[in-house]
Amino acid sequence: MTDNPGLSEIHQDAFAENAALQVLDVSRNNLTVLNITTLIALPALRSMGLSGNPWSCECDNEDLCLWVHLEGFKFQDEGQTVCGSPADMQGSRLGEVGIQLRTLCHQTLGSWDYLFFVVIGFVIFAAGTVSAWVMGVIMVLYERYIKKKDRQLDVDEDETSETGRTTRARSDHGNGNLKTSHTV
Repeated sequence: MTDNPGLSEIHQDAFAENAALQVLDVSRNNLTVLNITTLIALPALRSMGLSGNPWSCECDNEDLCLWVHLEGFKFQDEGQTVCGSPADMQGSRLGEVGIQLRTLCHQTLGSWDYLFFVVIGFVIFAAGTVSAWVMGVIMVLYERYIKKKDRQLDVDEDETSETGRTTRARSDHGNGNLKTSHTV
C-alpha cells in the first residue's frame, strides 16, 4: 500500500479480516490521520511503515502520535515519519510529539479556573442556604397564622354558642314556657 498519492484515508475496519498481518507499510501516500483502532485490531503486527505521509500532528491525530511513541515494535524509517502540519510542528518526528500533543489537547485548569469554581460554588451554597432560611421563616409564619386563625374560629364558635343559648333562654322565657328540670 505504498506510493499511492490518492490514498488519503484508511477505514478503521480495513484490516478487520487480516488478524495475522505482521508487516504493514503505508509509506509515501497522502495520509494525514490514521485511526489506531485499525492498528490495535492487528495482534500479530510486528513492523510498520508510516514515513512519507503529510501527518497531521494536531489533536485529531493525538492517539496515533502517542501510539507510535509508546508501541514497542519496529517502525520502518521512524526518523522520516514526521509531521506535515501544523507549521510549528512540521518536520518533528511523530513519536516525539505524542506527549506534547497530550498536554496541548488536554489543557489543565489554571488558577483562575479554580477561583471561578470556588466562587460559583460559594454562590450556589449561599443561595441554597438563603432559600432554605426563607422557606423556614415562611413555614413558621404560616404555622402561626394557622394557629391564630384556629384560635379565632374557636373564640367565634364559643361566642356563637353562648349567644345562641342566651337568645334561646330568653325566647323560651318570653313565650311563657318555663321549663324546669329536676334532678333526683
